[in-house]
Amino acid sequence: MNPVSRLMLQIVVILTMCWATGKLARLTGQTRVIGEIVAGILLGPSLFGWLAPSWYLWLFPPSSIGNLNVLSQIGLIIFLFVVGLNIDMGELRRAGHAVVLASHASITIPFFCGAVLCIYLYPRFAEHTVSFTVFTLFIGASMSITAFPVLARILSETGLMQTRLGTVAIACAAVDDVTGWCILAFIVILMRALGINSLLATIGGIAVFCLIMVYGVRPVAKYFQRIYQKQGGLSTDGWALLLILIMISAFLTERIGVHPLFGAFLTGAIMPKHNDLVRYLRSQIETIVLALLLPLFFAVNGLNTSITLIHGPGLWMWTILLILVATVGKMSGSGIASFLMGMNAWEAAGLGTLMNTRGLLELVILNIGLELKIISPTIFSMMVIMTLATTSMTTPVMRWMSSRMIQSKLAEGSQRDATPSQLITVDAGSGTAA
Repeated sequence: MNPVSRLMLQIVVILTMCWATGKLARLTGQTRVIGEIVAGILLGPSLFGWLAPSWYLWLFPPSSIGNLNVLSQIGLIIFLFVVGLNIDMGELRRAGHAVVLASHASITIPFFCGAVLCIYLYPRFAEHTVSFTVFTLFIGASMSITAFPVLARILSETGLMQTRLGTVAIACAAVDDVTGWCILAFIVILMRALGINSLLATIGGIAVFCLIMVYGVRPVAKYFQRIYQKQGGLSTDGWALLLILIMISAFLTERIGVHPLFGAFLTGAIMPKHNDLVRYLRSQIETIVLALLLPLFFAVNGLNTSITLIHGPGLWMWTILLILVATVGKMSGSGIASFLMGMNAWEAAGLGTLMNTRGLLELVILNIGLELKIISPTIFSMMVIMTLATTSMTTPVMRWMSSRMIQSKLAEGSQRDATPSQLITVDAGSGTAA
């Protein structure tokens, strides 16, 4: 079979599996991304390759994975632009003290817990070419991430998007994403630097790039807002210019020595934050990315994940320990901090649960670590299971907590027939309890 025909057949199989598991996930009360992650794992060596190895090698021969990977990377680049587009630095600067403290705590505490765990993980699972410092920074960063897009979807489905809890959670997730990507950028620079001169050159290069994007490209990017306000949308030429800007940014960060995803993320972050423009760009981009390109990434991720590598009770105990440390670190960090800043116990617990959502962005980080050989295939597979477990628990726990919040409010006699969005008022700017 020629490469093009094989690629088309692979896409058909991947999209069909992702559609089916996504539907099943929704029927069970989960978000679609959970089903798509599972689809990728099922198509990989964990199930398909185990049940029918000859068919697996025929459909996904090693020589064909490069084509899938290239397409998935293009999808990730555009998706990271959308993630950056959703982050408004001005709103983060105006966030209240509760947001600042909770977001910092939700990064530092799981980071510290992950670092402590690395004392035991490093001699057992790290690649010999990776230093303890790099390995620890990477595991700490992966423990600290919160999936901004998945979190937004969960808040919308549980009716908490317009509540104070939802507003604080979105702001904290945005801070977490920015901080996590900065940490990851530093790790990539450390891994790719060939010496102190190379390290300084890379740091200097990325600093200059950021300054150019913020003070040079950002004012020019207002052109897209003017065009949108004048025409009600972007023309073909406007879309071409925007895609060129995204790809150039991704190319430059790759050449500087970081990763193309950082350039795409920064391009989205500096775009004008006019609400109608953001909604328009997101709606136009997300359709093809979510329907076609991201499922290819889930498939590539699944091909890299082999649950058979986690053999024996010892490795499964380490996997369970990873899940526990990641969950306790995230929930305690943001939950305790928000409680100390004035949130009631149920809201604080809800915030901790929401911040434990990792989802797609965690998989992106893990694939970068595997690509750079920071982590081994075994620890990669263990971390994928941790991602799936921590993300899948968020929706059912939040639905239960929402009902408990209603009961708590009713017990206080504050409102007798309220809904979740009425019970938890929006007051993120002040950072105090309503």
